[in-house]
Amino acid sequence: MPTVLVTGAGGFVGRPLCARLTKHGYYVKAAMRSVESGNTFEKQVVPFVGDIVDSQSAVWRHAFKGVDTVIHLAACVHQRGKAITNEAVRLVNTEATARLCRLAVDAGIRRFIFISTAKVNGEISARPFSEQDPANPQDLYAQSKWEAEKQIAGITAGSACDFVILRPPLVYGPRVKANFLSLLKLVAADLPLPLGKMHNRRSMIYVGNLVDAIIAVMEHPQASGQVFMVSDGHDLSVAQFVAMMADTMGRKPRLFPFPINWLHRFFRIMGRGAAIEKISRPLTVDASKIRNTLGWRPPFPVHVGINDTVVWFYASAGQNTAAS
Repeated sequence: MPTVLVTGAGGFVGRPLCARLTKHGYYVKAAMRSVESGNTFEKQVVPFVGDIVDSQSAVWRHAFKGVDTVIHLAACVHQRGKAITNEAVRLVNTEATARLCRLAVDAGIRRFIFISTAKVNGEISARPFSEQDPANPQDLYAQSKWEAEKQIAGITAGSACDFVILRPPLVYGPRVKANFLSLLKLVAADLPLPLGKMHNRRSMIYVGNLVDAIIAVMEHPQASGQVFMVSDGHDLSVAQFVAMMADTMGRKPRLFPFPINWLHRFFRIMGRGAAIEKISRPLTVDASKIRNTLGWRPPFPVHVGINDTVVWFYASAGQNTAAS
């Protein structure tokens, strides 16, 4: 049975990834910072505590024994309201990633898969970003991921270990956090929302589709040394996405038009200027390369992803929903 090591295994993407890997017949070593979060994993998943910042330790060297593939999900995200330093973001996302990659090369790992971000290409897309576009990271998180990508390519060059990099846009699904969770709460509250004029299109990816893409690049020989954009393949405006959420909740979307520049001013006064900037910008990606190279297609349509997310949202709040 081939063995896969997953970092960030207890997280938003890591947990469903580990579950899917076991269904595909893999034995999984699940790295996480807290052993308690591994109690509900399947039998073929062995959780272990390992802080990637301490990736030089004997714990990690032992963990790499017998491993065929490493999937590196663990990351530090600089979010509003969290006391995370710029140094911590670089330490985790760039420096620790490079050390893990060197360990993978030294251990004879076949493939190192790194989950980066579409934000490496920028925050606003006049047309869909592709892998051929120059990098243009605009914040520390994206910059740290871009630097890690370059490190990985250099470290694996000339070795038996190859790499694959995925650049997903916003990921949503059960256990989602940050702005997406805030939007879910607003729609569920049945409040009128001033988002009717938000016609900017954004690419997103349901966590189930991202998991499927990760497994595809793990198994396909032509993924070697490649960078891939991934998405649901169905770009939506914020207004359309909110309407789909409301419909799934059994509600009528309560959207009214409000001048975007006024909306920006209001949110800046409230100290949430960055949040409104993010959701009001167009940001789309062209995921045709992974389709053409690997024949990959997202198995879950958008409405399934939204339904799954809404069902989780109401279940976590102990409420019922029209979603099914």
